[in-house]
Amino acid sequence: MKYNGIDPRTLDPRISIAKEIPPGAPASELETIKGAEGEIVAGRTIKHGEYKVIVNVASRTRAGAWEVREKLAAWARSVDTVTHKLVPTHRPARYYDAIFKDISEPEFTFGFGVITITFAVPRPISHGIEENYSAASGIEGESTRLVVDAAGSSYIRPMLEITARETERIELKVDGTLFMAIDRPFVQGDILNVQTDPPAVWVTTEEDGKQPAEKYLDYTVTDLEGLCHQLQPGLHSVSSDQADRISATWRDEYL
Repeated sequence: MKYNGIDPRTLDPRISIAKEIPPGAPASELETIKGAEGEIVAGRTIKHGEYKVIVNVASRTRAGAWEVREKLAAWARSVDTVTHKLVPTHRPARYYDAIFKDISEPEFTFGFGVITITFAVPRPISHGIEENYSAASGIEGESTRLVVDAAGSSYIRPMLEITARETERIELKVDGTLFMAIDRPFVQGDILNVQTDPPAVWVTTEEDGKQPAEKYLDYTVTDLEGLCHQLQPGLHSVSSDQADRISATWRDEYL
C-alpha cells in the first residue's frame, strides 16, 4: 500500500505488510423529525471509518522493532493536518482520503515485531484513481445533452462546466428533472462551473473573470447535494436548453 505516495516497505528492509483492513461499511445514525404520522427520516450521519495496516518487522530485538516503529510513525505523520491518498495494495486503481490516527507498540510473535497503524477515513468511500471526462456540444436552437456513465458502487460527485448561450437564465436537468437554475445575464461564451459536493457555483466572463455565483441561484429548484444522490451507478443525462457545450469530470466511487 501507499500513503502520501510512499510505500512503507521502502522505509526499511525489515518491513513487510501482513494485512490491510479497509473501512468497509461503518455504522451510521439516522436523523429524524416528528411528523404528522410519526418520525420521518431527515438524513443519515455516517461515522468516519478506519483503515488498519498490520506491519511485520523482521527483528528479533525490541530495540530494532522500536527503531522501525519510529520510521513508520514519521512516515504516517509526515503531514497530519490534512487527508492524503491511501492506495490499497490489492486495489491499486482506487484510493481513500485518509489521515493518520494511531500506531501501536511492537508486539513480538514468532520472531517478528507486529505493529498496527490506524488511519482515519473521514468519508469511508474509495475513489477511482483515474478521473473520468465526458463532453457534448449542442446545435443552435436545440438542447445540449451530455451522457455520464457512472461506474463504481456509490453515487458520484461531478464537476460540471457549461458554456452559455446568450440568455437571462440557465436551467440544468439530470435525467429530464430540473435540479438547478441560475438567474443572471449571460452572453455567448460565458462559463458556468458547478461543483456538486461541497456545493459551489462560479461564473467566468471576459469582463469580470471567475466570480462566485451562489447569490444568483434560484433556490426554489436548486438542489446540488440532492443531485449527487441521484447519480448512482449507471447512465445519466445532463441537459440544458441554454448551453452550447456541457462537460463533466468525476471519479467513480466504491463502498
